[in-house]
Amino acid sequence: MQIRSLSNYSGFTLVEVLVGVMVFSLLATICYAGLNSLIESSAVQRERSIAFAELQRTIASLDRDLRQLTHRPVRQPDQSVSPALLGGTIQLTATRAGWNNPAGQPRSQLQRFRWAWQQDSLVRSYWPVTDSIDPIPTVPHHRLTGVQGFSLRYRDQQGQWHQEWPVDGRMASLPLAIEVRLSSERFGDIRRLITLQ
Repeated sequence: MQIRSLSNYSGFTLVEVLVGVMVFSLLATICYAGLNSLIESSAVQRERSIAFAELQRTIASLDRDLRQLTHRPVRQPDQSVSPALLGGTIQLTATRAGWNNPAGQPRSQLQRFRWAWQQDSLVRSYWPVTDSIDPIPTVPHHRLTGVQGFSLRYRDQQGQWHQEWPVDGRMASLPLAIEVRLSSERFGDIRRLITLQ
């Protein structure tokens, strides 16, 4: 009877298997950590992109409203008349032209709207009618959160800046320009100068 030597068998020793498992585990841990970091970074970038797009939409909407201001005052339910633009440092109420009417409803092409800074939000709202005989609540239209500061200034025909408008008592008068300053929690300070005439 012939006995074979153990050295003739091929295969891995227990130590080699353990080293292989340890190396594979180490590589898997590194890959998982890298993939997890990539996923988290992508989620943060996506969230930042959405927030920046929302900020851009808000600035564009405010810019569009101000560029389409009209000289028309409006009648209030108590029969008093409000100026075409009634502005303060943190809010303004005005009338704009070019209100889209895709449904073809019987209404004016003018829209009375308001932008106001409320706590940490910049809110746009509007009235469904321009002149009202009954008190009508505003319709909320747009809200941007994370606004740490908001201010408005109005430039008259002589080039002087004012914190409120109107300054001369004329109901239909509009400023030469409006300066908008907005401080965003995530994106810092933004300044827009909109010329109206």
